Amino acid sequence: NEKRTDIFEADLGGSARLGEHIHHIASKRQDTVLTTTFVNTLKFVREYYCEGMQPVISVVEAKETEAAYKTPGMEDEPKKTELVFEGLGVMKGAKLVGLLSEREAMTYTLLREDIKGAHTSIPVGEKEIGVKLSNSRPKIKTSYENGRVKINIDLKLKLSVSENETEYDVSQYRDIKILENIANNHFRKEIESTIAKIQREYKSDIFGFGMHFHVQQKHDLWESIKEEWDDKYFAEADITVKVDSKIVFSGETREKFGVNAR
Repeated sequence: NEKRTDIFEADLGGSARLGEHIHHIASKRQDTVLTTTFVNTLKFVREYYCEGMQPVISVVEAKETEAAYKTPGMEDEPKKTELVFEGLGVMKGAKLVGLLSEREAMTYTLLREDIKGAHTSIPVGEKEIGVKLSNSRPKIKTSYENGRVKINIDLKLKLSVSENETEYDVSQYRDIKILENIANNHFRKEIESTIAKIQREYKSDIFGFGMHFHVQQKHDLWESIKEEWDDKYFAEADITVKVDSKIVFSGETREKFGVNAR
């Protein structure tokens, strides 16, 4: 329920203008965050006019933050606000039809952006592992059978373990394989859940599956269904997801890393 003016009153760090501050954040974090995508005007216009794809918009929020310099006796000092970029806005044409949470925005980022060093956590039972993640663009194959679209997504991920609260020792091959399978299931479920929500609630193909369908299938077929792509063919598509995660190491040695590592 923040006022619109809160964004303009936020702490701009060393920047002189709001736009300059946003550009600085975007340029520093573009390849390293999973929870949002920084959409500039060119990207929005390109996706707006692209057949078989709907655009997204960045979400920025002004949140109150306690100033680091506060000391006892300064409790009455006004709180500062900072700009937080989390989640995405789902567009359908020129209309905003919904919002994605930061977890849901991760699916869009994994399928549409080049990630070169984003950090995230993966639950392992009641514990979790922290990973630094990079991806390759997924392979997307489409088909058309009995009036329905089928979409197969094959995503490869590289993971570097940065934190390990679990009993698994990432210097051991067997434990690595167990964690890779856990990661595969985690990301697959996140992706499937988010896509299903967008199909069901928003009927907006922000992933560009229609663009792949257009390229891979006969031109006449695309021309016959493109007007109903979002509301029918994308919304009712059968989508399967395969994730292949590999835990990699930056050095030549694999140090023991885990609660039970000896």
